[in-house]
Amino acid sequence: MANFVNHKKGIVLSETDKELLSSLYKADFLCDYHLSLIIGENKRYVAKRLHDLATAGLVGRKVLKANCPAANWITKSGISKAGLPPRNVRPPTLGRYEHSLGCADMYVYFCLLRKFKDGSKKRFVHFGDIISERDFNAVRELKEVGKKKNGQSILKSLDFDIHHPDGYFVKNGKYYALEFERTPKSTYDKVRDNALDNCKRFSKQFWVYDSKSVYNYLKKAQAEIGADKLQIIDYKKVREQLQRAVANLPAVISKKSGKPRQSAFGKMVEPTPLNRIPLLPSAVKAPVLESRAKATVTPTAKPSATEQKSTVRTNKPLAPLKPKLKLEKRGRK
Repeated sequence: MANFVNHKKGIVLSETDKELLSSLYKADFLCDYHLSLIIGENKRYVAKRLHDLATAGLVGRKVLKANCPAANWITKSGISKAGLPPRNVRPPTLGRYEHSLGCADMYVYFCLLRKFKDGSKKRFVHFGDIISERDFNAVRELKEVGKKKNGQSILKSLDFDIHHPDGYFVKNGKYYALEFERTPKSTYDKVRDNALDNCKRFSKQFWVYDSKSVYNYLKKAQAEIGADKLQIIDYKKVREQLQRAVANLPAVISKKSGKPRQSAFGKMVEPTPLNRIPLLPSAVKAPVLESRAKATVTPTAKPSATEQKSTVRTNKPLAPLKPKLKLEKRGRK
């Protein structure tokens, strides 16, 4: 049993514990290897800390599928203890396990260290920069559209007609959508409509696929939208890079080795509701100048028959004059 259980003040959260809880706050659930890559510590240490947090009631841990790692999620007590804004807690279910796991893999994949041409290693984004679907759903804006017989308000979300991606992030003032497509939709049109809807607000969208049929749908949509706006990523490659990154984790924790841990969390970014994301200029229709259109199309007074004839004559292009040289040649023939 952990030493902190009988302590009067309960568990005292370290900086690492706060990052663990903040990471779980953003996703449906995360596995041990996700959290190890986010905080930059080895899996044994992370598993021990998660066990302690679960014993204190701050984290829930459960194996939802055989031969699969345990799912970790934050509890209401964990949200309160970490000082995070209140949020509904929904333990993960087996029905959404595969999709939630794929989204978690996708989030962490974009946070991995990558080597650039100049030899430096950087992260494309930090985990705190990624806004998950759970994040922007928590700040969804509602409006009253009516009342029930008992006087209770009928509310409707302002983003009800907007496609919900599986996440997004902001980089250099531009919005990027994240999509994990595990199984094909009913038709290609559904995938196409979702991709076109993303084009209204996101400068680029990344789609991670897990089946050949989904790949075919995305290639067809990419040919229509453009490879610069829609990038396709194989889920197998995502898993391979995550496994390599886990293998490169330090064997000794940072406190014992003296080396600073390479945290991928960064700072937590406040989520923006989908309806608040500005439309791109290409998605905004240009205003029509009605005054000019009326002046050219609708006359102020009905012209007479002679005026109509003269107007038609003046509007016709003048016939080109034949050169005199050709007339002389024809006359000679």
